[in-house]
Amino acid sequence: MNGQETKNTIIERVRVVPESQRMTFLNKHFGTPLFDQLVFQMADKIIKGYQGGYWEYCEISYSEAAFLRLGSETNRTLCNPFSGEEIEAGDTVSGLIVTSYALAWILERYDGNALERLYDTHRAINSAILDYCEEESCLNVYYTLID
Repeated sequence: MNGQETKNTIIERVRVVPESQRMTFLNKHFGTPLFDQLVFQMADKIIKGYQGGYWEYCEISYSEAAFLRLGSETNRTLCNPFSGEEIEAGDTVSGLIVTSYALAWILERYDGNALERLYDTHRAINSAILDYCEEESCLNVYYTLID
């Protein structure tokens, strides 16, 4: 991340995919049109009180990162499924984290050259989470849920 970039760089570079591209987004970035189902399952485990909602499909213009986020600007309580620690976070970082967990789940269970692109996407998402948390002074979210 260039030290001269302005605050909210990540937010400014997030592009919500238009309706006309939603049908191809999941397959293009995650290799399956059913990836959103896994994201919904992970959200149920990670977002306290999750009861569904409209998910936006997003891309970050400077990286390979693609992710899903709930389509509102609401803070949510996230729970680390391994430690039980809870922390508040906005929808963008919540979506990045839930997408990261869903990709990690796939990567832990499958092997092969076809997954190389998913590893790249996973690394890009985790890098975007760190960039976002540094910009928004919320590194505690990153260290509670990712590191």
